Amino acid sequence: MGGPTGPSTETPVSLSLTTTDGRIVELADQRGGLVLLFVLATYDGLSQAAIRPVSRFTREANDTVVLGVVAERDAASFAPIYASSLQPPYTVVYDAAATITAGTSALGELPGVPTFYMIDAHGLVVERRSGYLTEAELFALRDRARARGGITTSTTPSP
Repeated sequence: MGGPTGPSTETPVSLSLTTTDGRIVELADQRGGLVLLFVLATYDGLSQAAIRPVSRFTREANDTVVLGVVAERDAASFAPIYASSLQPPYTVVYDAAATITAGTSALGELPGVPTFYMIDAHGLVVERRSGYLTEAELFALRDRARARGGITTSTTPSP
């Protein structure tokens, strides 16, 4: 579907996403860490095939927040079904305003599904890739984002 692209934004991405239990995830709150957006459609074969490498990446890449973004008509209905039936290790969210699907979000045009957006610690999209990605390709995206710096470490002690 598409090869790598350069950063799609020159300013930090601001986007509000809704979890399947109604909580709001603000991308701005993730600054200081890495974020992988896995934009998918529940009916799409490539999106379904990508679940395995994305799940493995999520379990191994402890320094990266992974959000599975359901981007389709009536995502508010399909996201909870997807999450409950597949129980992925990443957080399943949707864009209640449907700006991602419409191509009007801070991410720009959505070329298709699945599409992966790697966001660095500064909140900038480092790379956008569409189509099936292997676990190794996901780690390469992460490594390029990590190399850009800006990652903060928590000073809050673990419980």
